[in-house]
Amino acid sequence: MSPSTRVTGALLAASLTLCLGLANSQAEEAPIDIAPVEVTWQRPTWLEGSAPVVVIEPSPEDIRAGRTVADLLEATPGFQIMRSGSAGQAQKVTMRGGNSRQVVVLLEGIPIADPGTATADLSLLPLEAVEAIEVYRGAAGAQGGSGAQGGAVVIRLRRGGKTEFTERVSTSFYAPDLLDGAGGSFTVRHRSLFLHYGHETLDGDFPFVDTNGNQRTRTNNRTSTDRLATTWRWRPARNLRVDFLGNLGLVARGSPGVEQFPSAEATEARQNVLTGTRLDWRRFLVDSGRLQAGLSYGFWQFHFKDPTPYIGPPVDNFGRSHRTRLDATISANPADWLGLEVETSASLEAMERTGSEPLPAKDRTLADAAVRAHLSRTGVPVDATLAAGLATVGDGSPALLPNMSVGYRPWTTLRIAVAAGRAYRAPAFDELYFSASGIRGNPDLKPEDTWNAGLDVETTWGPLMATLSGYYQRLNESILFLPVSPYLVEAQNTGAIDAFGAEAALAAKLGPVTVNGSFAWLDASFVEGGNPVPFKSAYTAGLGTRLTLGRFASYVTSLYRSPFKLDRFSSHEEEWRLLLDAGLSAELGAGFQLAIDARNLLNKQDRIDAFQHPLPGLSWHVSLQHRWQGEE
Repeated sequence: MSPSTRVTGALLAASLTLCLGLANSQAEEAPIDIAPVEVTWQRPTWLEGSAPVVVIEPSPEDIRAGRTVADLLEATPGFQIMRSGSAGQAQKVTMRGGNSRQVVVLLEGIPIADPGTATADLSLLPLEAVEAIEVYRGAAGAQGGSGAQGGAVVIRLRRGGKTEFTERVSTSFYAPDLLDGAGGSFTVRHRSLFLHYGHETLDGDFPFVDTNGNQRTRTNNRTSTDRLATTWRWRPARNLRVDFLGNLGLVARGSPGVEQFPSAEATEARQNVLTGTRLDWRRFLVDSGRLQAGLSYGFWQFHFKDPTPYIGPPVDNFGRSHRTRLDATISANPADWLGLEVETSASLEAMERTGSEPLPAKDRTLADAAVRAHLSRTGVPVDATLAAGLATVGDGSPALLPNMSVGYRPWTTLRIAVAAGRAYRAPAFDELYFSASGIRGNPDLKPEDTWNAGLDVETTWGPLMATLSGYYQRLNESILFLPVSPYLVEAQNTGAIDAFGAEAALAAKLGPVTVNGSFAWLDASFVEGGNPVPFKSAYTAGLGTRLTLGRFASYVTSLYRSPFKLDRFSSHEEEWRLLLDAGLSAELGAGFQLAIDARNLLNKQDRIDAFQHPLPGLSWHVSLQHRWQGEE
């Protein structure tokens, strides 16, 4: 075991031991909302600027319906989710013209993407523990560090407060006589503590129609998932706040393969641990001074086995990754119209891989620094943020990252913002060094380099809120695994990708009725050859309504996705689809709530996503929840 592994392992044990007994929360659950939010301490300081932010707050109905973080993001303009099959399988987020490695996902400032693959599996995050999801698109999130070309997603955990205990049991099935799975969870809030634990087991097999129109059954979809999230807040002084947080995700699941090459016996086990401490010290050195600092540790491990693959010899691969991260930001307001910030961060990443071709342990250090100025003045309708960052990329060389955003509010009900900036992504370890089963990394890869520009308009008129965005994104030196011979696939820089797009969202609350709508248009193509980027629909749209009457609440949501290409050469295309979900929940009294939800009511059985993974048709979800709240 390497020294860095021992050090980070010790840090994990100490931090996790502390986190498991402690936690805290700031807001009660609320319905989905689309609007700018006030700056809060949890938000990474590099995201505090003039560009708008979309906030998604899970509702109680979302939680009782068994929805996930990925489900809520999929209903937001600009997002498409890559799923590996039925519920419980991997869920990876893509934004605008990028892939899952080109969007940063942060848990309270901690990157959750595995350094080995540079992708984040959202299925390991429990929605019950999420207070809010903040979305920063394009240039607004470009300062998020490596991988923020498309933007950034910040997930904020719930915290303690009024004493509350919640228990929930659920089941799901694809037909009344075909029980698919069962799960249970409990949540505790007490003063400074928040703690959530949940377990879910799914059989996962379901019928589908293949690309030739034949009725088949998708097998080897079984999953078993355990998720733990906790936070705790400590106030040693009036101006000093310290937060501890932890998230543990364990999943063992079958790996069914793609439609053309199913895998009947493959299994995958993944473990992910994130733990960290964050400090917020106001009046640091001077009255307007502020110090925000964080120390975090992440651990990722996977084990993939397939004794009888569809093609080739048996596979037995194991991988382990670590990341220790330290960040600090000092800010001050030398004048009432000027705010200044200096931020630094450093990450130590380590990776181990074993398999048919064992890879020696690798490690690297990535560092970032940035200087930002925020300009705004009371009574003046214009504000601006100017930033210059310096980052080390994969080969250790520095990259200059300029960013700017300007906001203009001609009336209290209207705001216009423009933003532009540069982002980069250092190649992941697997892209550089992976070697197994005819797939090989490339240590000579260049980092991906992206320029973003966007225009955002927001308006609020009584109960109506609307946003409209337009953007352009140029991604240079994109990285893909492509065949170089009949027997070898290798990571390569594939030139540039141009992405143009527009997004719109509408939210309205009219008495007991809430309506949310979204629309996105995307034109993403390779500059060389002009072929569309795979898995990207040109048009997506969503519409949802919710009705609350006394003890009853109901909802109907729809999601449309236009046809999209399945490979880089546009030789295969998947058809359009329209998915329709509905649900009903009721307060039964004595703290009990019952929810019944139907998904994919149109029974669309040939939906294919990512690497041609079919998704299930009509399915049902039932949950019974009990909540007890203590006195103030």
